[in-house]
This record gives sequence, structure tokens and C-alpha cells, in this order.
Amino acid sequence: MTMKKSNADTNKFMNSLMGREMTFGMAIEALRISAGISQVTFAKKLGISRAQLCDIEKGRRPATIERALKIAKALGQPTEFFVKLALQTQLDEAGVEFVVALKAA
Repeated sequence: MTMKKSNADTNKFMNSLMGREMTFGMAIEALRISAGISQVTFAKKLGISRAQLCDIEKGRRPATIERALKIAKALGQPTEFFVKLALQTQLDEAGVEFVVALKAA
């Protein structure tokens, strides 16, 4: 079953992110909410369980490069954004003050 969110709900969520550093989990949650679908439906699309998706969104599962690649592929999206965000999240969580910049090899 798909859970549709109204534009007001999506806008409210996106506004709650303003002024905060975007994490990998926050980006995944924002994509899901902007698509207006439930965690169950989105998790199926990603090939993971709803519990795993919840853990990713809440930052309880690490933002690995492998996970970023898998999610980008499942969503049919370019990998650069997801890999960059995963790496940046890892650095931020480790307290390392670097900014990730990627370029194709």
C-alpha cells in the first residue's frame, strides 16, 4: 500500500531540514517523502527491509559506499550524489572537518 503525503507535509519536512547539514539518511528520507510513498514500498524498491530503511533514514546504519551505490542503482539515479553524501556523512560522524569533492576518473 502506498502512503501519499500532501505537498504541505512534504514542504513541512523539507523546511525542517533547512539550516541542517544533510546526511545520507536525511536525503533518502527526503526522496521517499517527496515521492509520497511509505517506508515499506520504498524499501521494496531498494531491495531492503523496512527496518533497514528506517535505520538508514535515522542514521543508525552506516552510510557506506556500497549502500550508496546500491540505492542509486535501485533508483536509477547517478551514483556521484549518493557516494559523495555517504562519504561526507562518514567524515562528519567521525568529526573530520573535510568536504568531499568527487570527479570521474
